[in-house]
Amino acid sequence: MLGLAWAGRRLRFQPAIRPIASDAQALNVHDDVAVVLCPVSGRAAPGRADSDLVGPASWVALTKAAQLAGGLKASDVPALGELPVAPPRQTVSQQTSRDLLRQSQVAAVLPWRMRLYYMTSLDTAVQHIPPEKRMRLSRFSRLNDPFELMSFNIAGADERYIFKKLRDHWETSLGVICFGKRWRSPVMWAHYARSHTGACLGFDVPDDKPRKMVYEPERIKWAVELAKPLRGIDTQLLEKVVTTKYEQWAYEEEWRLFAKLEEPDQINGEYYLNFGPGLALREIIVGARCMRSVGSFKKLVGDVEQSVEIIKARPAFETFTMVRQKKVSPVVVLPNQQQSK
Repeated sequence: MLGLAWAGRRLRFQPAIRPIASDAQALNVHDDVAVVLCPVSGRAAPGRADSDLVGPASWVALTKAAQLAGGLKASDVPALGELPVAPPRQTVSQQTSRDLLRQSQVAAVLPWRMRLYYMTSLDTAVQHIPPEKRMRLSRFSRLNDPFELMSFNIAGADERYIFKKLRDHWETSLGVICFGKRWRSPVMWAHYARSHTGACLGFDVPDDKPRKMVYEPERIKWAVELAKPLRGIDTQLLEKVVTTKYEQWAYEEEWRLFAKLEEPDQINGEYYLNFGPGLALREIIVGARCMRSVGSFKKLVGDVEQSVEIIKARPAFETFTMVRQKKVSPVVVLPNQQQSK
């Protein structure tokens, strides 16, 4: 869950919170409290390392000033992808037992994985994501829903002021990548892959990192509670702020990855999340109306750590879903060590 971090000091509010000119006067942000997210500190440039995803393990309440300034250390979160050394070649029976042991060892080290899908235009798929091996982190103001971070009923001036402070902070500190749980929706292809002319990218991610969106028919009621710590702002509220949307968006079945905005690309000023064990490209589904062949995507993928399968989509014959075009042979990009065998 999202967390509040502060430097161990008392949060001071006016008797009734009202929007005023000075931020420091209203929330004393500079010396009393900072509503911040605390992910793992960054280690890769120009994009964020995949292990720097913001998840429940790193959305925490920090009480020391040093932690507030620097966030969690890399050692605070187990490293991803640290596999045991492969056993030597053995006989078939010995290898089977070794494999079982290795599987148990790997299961103890790696988090469970889930497959999420990202639909995009052909230009983005061909020129950026697979070739650059990274994904751009979006700011909330650039997403297509004008109610982002506004799922709560903020009719009161006090509530509006608090939520404005949250939005302003997250706009400059927190990035997001929006995924879908499935690739077969023709509506999603129409909306996010340029009317089926683009592609859908399937990624494996640790299942404790993505946050599932919740869809509500009405805006959530909440009011400032002067008698409660931090006036009622807790981790549950913050979680709802970033994971709630209007119910008419439910068809997207959206999941989100969050990462801290720290190291912009020196050329375009954007923020990125690099491919790695925590964001592994595993599938490319070529749109039904895409003019590029399945084989042409192989060169775009380049060297991989895990296999990547490339297939073609088509409309189903009996249902309103997109399915695999079996007349087009799939292409599988293998890691270098497997290709050389």
